[in-house]
Amino acid sequence: MKVEFETDTSGWDKMKEEKNFIASIMMGMDKAMSEMVKEAKNNHTRLPGHHPAYASGRKASDKPIWYTRTAKAEGSVQIVQPSKRISSNEIEGTWGSPKGSGAPYVIWLEIKRGGFLRWALDTVMPDLNDYIWRAHKARQKHG
Repeated sequence: MKVEFETDTSGWDKMKEEKNFIASIMMGMDKAMSEMVKEAKNNHTRLPGHHPAYASGRKASDKPIWYTRTAKAEGSVQIVQPSKRISSNEIEGTWGSPKGSGAPYVIWLEIKRGGFLRWALDTVMPDLNDYIWRAHKARQKHG
């Protein structure tokens, strides 16, 4: 996951300090990645009609259809790299199934049994701005 932004923060209400702006984005990204991990681990077997992704035009036939046998796939999904600033206007973080922790099995499941990682991404990403805003509010409240 990568977020690119303008370094001029004047367009954001009350976010004049770049340091706070960057910290809020990073906290929001980490929260979003955490929610994607939870979504992927917990909701790959949801029944049609019970998932928010259906509202965006996905069909019941698009839902992941695999069920836990060993918990290896779910157990491997994690935040691999918390968000960090990689340039003056980019922040990057990584989540998923890292190499050496079941990644080949997860790739097989994604291709053959439905994209549970993609499903989680589609479900959580629309709320990224809210996570960033909440992080900013929390930073203001706690100084």
